[in-house]
Amino acid sequence: MSKHLPDYHEKVMELEPRKISISYCSLLKQVLDHLQFPPPVYELVDITKNHVKLHVETTDLGFSHTYTFDGGKGEKLQASSEKAAEDAVRHLRAEFDLCIHDWTSTKIWMYKRCELLFQLKHDASESK
Repeated sequence: MSKHLPDYHEKVMELEPRKISISYCSLLKQVLDHLQFPPPVYELVDITKNHVKLHVETTDLGFSHTYTFDGGKGEKLQASSEKAAEDAVRHLRAEFDLCIHDWTSTKIWMYKRCELLFQLKHDASESK
C-alpha cells in the first residue's frame, strides 16, 4: 500500500494548466520584423460579414512580391484577421524555411517529465 504524498506535491498536482496562446497577428508582426519586411496591411473587405484580407509585401533576392491572404467571414473582425495572419505565418515559414519555436509547450513538456520522474522515484523508494 502506498504512502500519502507530501502536501506540496498535492498542491502542484491540483494546478490546472491554463491555455496560453499568442495572437497570430502578433506572431506575424514578429516574423516580418525578423525578415525585415514591411508591416502587414489589413484590408476590410465586408464589414457586415467581418471579412478581412491581409497583404504581406516581401522582397527576396531584390524582387518584391505582395501575397494576399483571405481571412474569410468571421464572428468578429479579429477572427478573420487571425485566420489571415495564421495563413500568412504558415506560408512565410514554408517560403523562407523559418523555425518558430514554442517555448511554452517546451516548458510544459519539461514539467510533465519532471512530474513523471518524481513519481517514479517516489514509487521506487516506497517499494524498498
